[in-house]
Amino acid sequence: MILFLMFIQSAVAGLPAGFQNLHVNIPSSCSLVETPDANTNTSPFKKATLCADGHFESTTSVMAKVYRIVDGDTIHIDINGKIFDVRMLGMDTPELHFYSKAQPKWGAVARDELAKMVAPGDVVRAEFDQTKCDKYGRILVHIFKGSTNINLEQVKRGMAANYCIAPNLHYCDQFAAAYRNAELHQLGMHGDRCVVTPYVWRRAMMNRSMDKRVKNVITGVTYEPGDYYKVPVADRIFETPDSAE
Repeated sequence: MILFLMFIQSAVAGLPAGFQNLHVNIPSSCSLVETPDANTNTSPFKKATLCADGHFESTTSVMAKVYRIVDGDTIHIDINGKIFDVRMLGMDTPELHFYSKAQPKWGAVARDELAKMVAPGDVVRAEFDQTKCDKYGRILVHIFKGSTNINLEQVKRGMAANYCIAPNLHYCDQFAAAYRNAELHQLGMHGDRCVVTPYVWRRAMMNRSMDKRVKNVITGVTYEPGDYYKVPVADRIFETPDSAE
């Protein structure tokens, strides 16, 4: 036990400053930040239309064409000739470009895995939940190709953490079960002991503490943001949608 505690203390001491107050316990030898790959695609992309509440007021889902794959949880879609930036609900993949930083390896892997399932020109169905737009002007949807929930597939394959934020809680039980199974079988990023949950990694990069209260869906107990780590990742439901990332 003493040796274990010494290892944890050593690991924490070796972390960059932003991680040290977020209860991230990983080996100090791990690389946590890398420079994003240069964007070699010089093709011009159409500017996205900012999502506003009136755009999809009476719509529960809409057919669209995939326009662009941005990263593992973000795509652009074409809805009736307008391009919208999509934040895929219920999950969170490692970052490719976040304030000129990236998470090692898995951001690119998650993007490439998503690109295997949907490609520019594919027809998909974008299914809304309770909140249809976020503060960045992105639409918040589940992307279905045929009967397959692509958001859920990313979690099943170990490419993403489940990341449900109230009030958008549809399918959250499925995301939780998928995360548990991927973690149990060490699929994808779960086989890498250096991986940090993406939303925790982002807070560390900003040198900020966690900002969302979290509920344990198994026990029903709600914790303050600083105690988020007391709830297993699979059992977390976050309760502050206004600060959704």
